[in-house]
Amino acid sequence: MQYMQYPAGRSPSQLAFDGTNIWVLNFVNDGTVTKLRASDGQPLGVYPVGPWPSRLVTDGYSVWVSSRSGTTRLRASDGVPLNWPANETVCSTANIFGRWARKSPGYGLRMER
Repeated sequence: MQYMQYPAGRSPSQLAFDGTNIWVLNFVNDGTVTKLRASDGQPLGVYPVGPWPSRLVTDGYSVWVSSRSGTTRLRASDGVPLNWPANETVCSTANIFGRWARKSPGYGLRMER
């Protein structure tokens, strides 16, 4: 088995794969996520998500990150921040995995079927 190492920011703590890219949660004081091309690890962007990010989930279309200041939703294709739906509970986007991202009090985010 071959292992590769890619630069991803200070204190990388979680990974999520959106079907094309790898998203890395940069914990501690960074307050960012790094997007890496899965095929070669090339950094594609670094996006601010709030202080002390703690959870990271994706459905292939959106990336959700919870932090001390709330939950940030990014479009997976380009990292543009997106609004949550009006009820602020379940993401209303269509997704390829048949799951929903749900805000979970005390746990940040979770994926549900």
